[in-house]
Amino acid sequence: MSTPGIPQQPQSPSQAQPGYAPPQGHTAPQYQVPPTYAPQPQPQPPAWQPAPQPQAPHAAGGRVNILGVIALVILLLQALGTLFAPAFQFFLAIQIGLDFSLVSLIQTGINVFVLLIAGALALAGVLQKSAPRLRWTAIGSLVAVCLSLVAMVTGLLGGLIVNLLY
Repeated sequence: MSTPGIPQQPQSPSQAQPGYAPPQGHTAPQYQVPPTYAPQPQPQPPAWQPAPQPQAPHAAGGRVNILGVIALVILLLQALGTLFAPAFQFFLAIQIGLDFSLVSLIQTGINVFVLLIAGALALAGVLQKSAPRLRWTAIGSLVAVCLSLVAMVTGLLGGLIVNLLY
């Protein structure tokens, strides 16, 4: 904005100070030269050593987890028993004269009892710290028991729901 009556005169280049030039009488800062140190010895790589070989669980010693093995065998026998369950049901229903629903209830009760025994043995085998060999049998048996019980309960609930709907 200019005021009327005051003429504006352009500034001459000699009057304007450039922004990039250092002021007069200013000297550049002097930095200290870093001191030289004695050369540091380079770290030597360690001598080659063979890596320790991992030992297999059976080589470590210890006792065999018998409880887990027994639980796994019980589950195997139960699976084979399920294979022959129709023949067992037929024999009880026709030859002895029991009702099919009673035969099915007896078979379910036997299966639950066997699963509880196998589950108790598997749990004891998992918790047993003094027998590390074949511990996987106890863990696998425990998982199989849990899945079997879930399947049985799901089937029971499904049967109840179907009876309620129809």
